[in-house]
Amino acid sequence: MRTIPRALIWELLVQGRWMLILGVLAANFMPALLFTALAQTGPIDPTDSSFSVLCVMLTQIHLFIFGAMVFFAQGQVSRLYAAPVPNSTLVIWHMLPAMFLVAAELVLSTMAFNAAFHFNWPLWGPALFVAAAVPAMQATFWQTEKSLWLPLILGIVGGALGLWFKSRFGPTFSPAQHLWSNVTPAEIATLTVVAIVSYYAAVAGVARNRRGDTIPPLGIVAWIGRILDQPGRADRPFKSPAQAQHWFEFEQKGWALPAAVLLGLVFGVSVWTIFNRDPHDLFQGFLVGGGAISIVAFVGSMIMGHTGSIDTSYEMGHFLASRPITTRELSRIILEMVARSILLAWSIWAVAFLIFYLIAMASGVTLQPKFPARMLWLYFPATLLGPWIVCTAGASMGLTGHRWFFIEIVCGGLFVFIMSSLISQYFLSREERVLLARVCAEVIGVLLVLGTAWAMIAARQRAMISWPTVYAASGVWVIATALIVFFRFGVLKNEQHPILIMIGLLALAVAPVATAPLALAWNRNR
Repeated sequence: MRTIPRALIWELLVQGRWMLILGVLAANFMPALLFTALAQTGPIDPTDSSFSVLCVMLTQIHLFIFGAMVFFAQGQVSRLYAAPVPNSTLVIWHMLPAMFLVAAELVLSTMAFNAAFHFNWPLWGPALFVAAAVPAMQATFWQTEKSLWLPLILGIVGGALGLWFKSRFGPTFSPAQHLWSNVTPAEIATLTVVAIVSYYAAVAGVARNRRGDTIPPLGIVAWIGRILDQPGRADRPFKSPAQAQHWFEFEQKGWALPAAVLLGLVFGVSVWTIFNRDPHDLFQGFLVGGGAISIVAFVGSMIMGHTGSIDTSYEMGHFLASRPITTRELSRIILEMVARSILLAWSIWAVAFLIFYLIAMASGVTLQPKFPARMLWLYFPATLLGPWIVCTAGASMGLTGHRWFFIEIVCGGLFVFIMSSLISQYFLSREERVLLARVCAEVIGVLLVLGTAWAMIAARQRAMISWPTVYAASGVWVIATALIVFFRFGVLKNEQHPILIMIGLLALAVAPVATAPLALAWNRNR
C-alpha cells in the first residue's frame, strides 16, 4: 500500500467484506419480510401515508444496522494510535468511506424496494442525512470512548438528528404525513455543518484519547458502588473455582441485557410521557417491547458468547483456557449466567408492565391487545422463551471462537430468505407463496429437531453432558411439544399455524445444554 488512505480503504473493503455483506443482508431482512407479507395480502398502495412512516423507519434501520457493521469492519481507531499518522488523517479516512458506504447502501436498497414493490420513496434526502449522521455518531463514540458519558451524549445527538430528520416528513411530533421528495439548499447546508462540526469534534476526541487523557466521569458507578457495597466481601473468599467463575461471568456480561431493557423502558416511557400520554398506545408499546427483548437478546448473544482476551476476538485466551475448571462445568456456568441475565431483563419489563396495567385498571381504563385474547396467555411465556432461544443460539456460535462461522451462517440464512422472498413475489401466485412458506417452515422445524438430537448424541458421546441431563432436556421438550400440540388442535382448531416449526423452536430451546459445551470444547482445544 503506497498511501494511508488506500491502506485504510483496502482494510475496510477487503478484510471487512464479510461484515459489510452481513450488514447489507441484516439491514434488508426485516423490510423484505414486512413488504413481502404486505404484498401477499393484496396490492400495496404507495400513496398511503403509512408508507411515509415506513420510509422513516427504513432509513433508521439501515443507518443503525449497516452503519454498525461498517464501524465494526473498520475496527477501533485506537489500533493505529502508535502509527506515525496525524489525527486528522485517521479521522477523515475513517469518516469518508463510512459516509459513502452507508449512503450508497441506502440508495441501492431503496432503489431495489422501489423496483420490487413499486414504491416511490425518495433517494437523495435520506442518503444525505445518513451521510451526515455517520460522522456525528463516530465523533460521539470517540469523544466519549470508554466512559458513561457515551449513552447520554449518544442519546442527545441521536435524538436531535432523529427529530430533524422526522421534521422532513411532516410535523416533528406527529406521524409522518408525506415523503421528503425535495432537498432544499438550506437542508444541504445544515447537513454539511453537522458533518464539519462532527469532523472537528472527532479530531479533538481522537487527540485526547491518543494522549491518554480522560474526560471527567459522571460518578454514577462510584455512587452505585457506595450504595451496594458489601463490607467484608474481601473476607469471604469464593468456595470454589466454579463460584468465582460464575461471579466473574455475570459481572462481565450479565448486566448487559438488563441494562439495555431498563434503558429502553425509561426512554420509551419518557417519550410517551412528553409527547403522547395515551394509555392505549403505552399498552401496545409494552406488548411490542416484550417481543423486542428477543432483538436485544440477539445483540446480547454477541456479548454472552465472547470468551476472547480482547474485545474484537472470540478465540479463548490462554488465561481462561488454563483455569482449573472443566469445559462441561464452564459451559454450565455460562448458560446459568445467560439464564439469570435474561430472567432479570424480562422481570424488569414484566414488573413495569404489571405496574402500568394495575394503574390503568384502577383508573378505569379498558386495555385491549390487538391480537386474539385466546393467544394472550401464550404471548407472555413466549417473551421469556424467545430471548432464551435467540441468546443461547447466538452465544453457542460465539463460543466456538470462530467469528466467521457465525457471520457465514447469518449471512447465508439472510441471503436465502431475501432471495426466496423476491423470487416468490415475482414468479409464484399468492397460493403458491403461502404453500412454499408453510413447507419451508415445516422443513426448518424438522431440521432443528434433527440437529438438536445430533448435538445431544455428540455431547453425550464426548461426556460433555450426563444421561440425567439428556433425560431432563428430552422430558422438557416432550412436555412443551404436547402443550403446543394441544394448543394448536384444541384451542386454535381451524387456524393454520405450522406445527413443526414450533416443535423445532422448542428443540432449539433445549439444544444449548449440548451445543454450548461442544462449542466451548472446539474453542478451548483448538
